[in-house]
Amino acid sequence: MAFPIADRYPPVQALRVHLENQQQIVFDEGLEEEALENQRETELTAFFQLNQQLKLNGDDQPKLTYIDLPKMFRYDKASKQWVKRKPQSEGTVIGRIHTVNPIAGDVFYLRILLHNDYSRGKTSFLDLKTLSNGKVCESFKDVCRELGLLKDDLEWKQVLEESRGIRLCKQRRI
Repeated sequence: MAFPIADRYPPVQALRVHLENQQQIVFDEGLEEEALENQRETELTAFFQLNQQLKLNGDDQPKLTYIDLPKMFRYDKASKQWVKRKPQSEGTVIGRIHTVNPIAGDVFYLRILLHNDYSRGKTSFLDLKTLSNGKVCESFKDVCRELGLLKDDLEWKQVLEESRGIRLCKQRRI
């Protein structure tokens, strides 16, 4: 912990993004079935579960987007769920969703939705595809289009803005 990066503040919580039942798992040879059962839950699926619990309990807590969640909750890797932070540590962590290439298709559009206020209080992937008028879209790209998030080149501007801060010049040109 003597390296200068160890004392960076505020800490950043990496948030995984994936399509339904397409999360990455790590396993040893011969233990595939066990790994499938134990690593099924991710930060994203736990986000949906937390929103379901809050909805069932009728909590008056403000509904958070996926990227704002680490400010009020911490992800417990052992229990694979979001746990409420102590009041003195609220707001000290930044959530950051992994970068997704626009060529990735629906995962890229899911990432756009998770950055948007539209994701507040969503309880499942299907709930994310369901618009406020009850229409269920076939893909996350369709949801983005219906919400007006793709009317112009806004998604490409967001990609370039993000790359400005985390990519080297040579990587941005490629």
